Amino acid sequence: FYYILVVAGFMLALAYIGFNLSNLGLLAGALGFGIGFGLQNLIGNFIAGLILAFERPVTVGDRISVEGLEGYVIKVGIRTSVIRQYDGSQLIVPNADLITQKVTNWSLSNFKKRYIITVHTHLSSNPDTVLKVINDAVRKVDGVMPDPAPDTYFHGIVERSLEFALYYWVSDNLFTVQSNVNLEIQKALKEANIVLVIPLQVNLEKPST
Repeated sequence: FYYILVVAGFMLALAYIGFNLSNLGLLAGALGFGIGFGLQNLIGNFIAGLILAFERPVTVGDRISVEGLEGYVIKVGIRTSVIRQYDGSQLIVPNADLITQKVTNWSLSNFKKRYIITVHTHLSSNPDTVLKVINDAVRKVDGVMPDPAPDTYFHGIVERSLEFALYYWVSDNLFTVQSNVNLEIQKALKEANIVLVIPLQVNLEKPST
């Protein structure tokens, strides 16, 4: 609406000073000639900004991922948008990238993110005990969503250890909750005398001929 008012005001100002509006066809032709010689990206980003303004797939405050980068949208301009990353740096993204690239918007409807923690224990561990210990530990952590409820699965013997995977959901304070979950699981397993192991990585190389 703002840009419509600007264009309308500009047109009225030209008419008021006696400018022949029919000459705007020449200006449009000159603009089209300029677009063909290097303004494609500028016009493309401008149009993308209008699409963002009307459709609003990305708005200020959304947490998004684009081209492997993640952060919070702090500004949506008519040509570029600004994303604040977790380290405090600000990323300037052309609006066309937010329209043409694959963008994950974690806040579009209701922000929830799933985390997965993989735990390897000694072969002598009791799988039922490990499952119970991990499930009880994660449910003690504030910030872990009760719905969907966290759950742990036994993957069997993997690389000379028993592998378990915990799935849980978080909606806020992502890094704090993730750290607290790791700490609580580590403490609970230690108190239960369950030995954690590091999977053995074996790389076999072909003999040179």
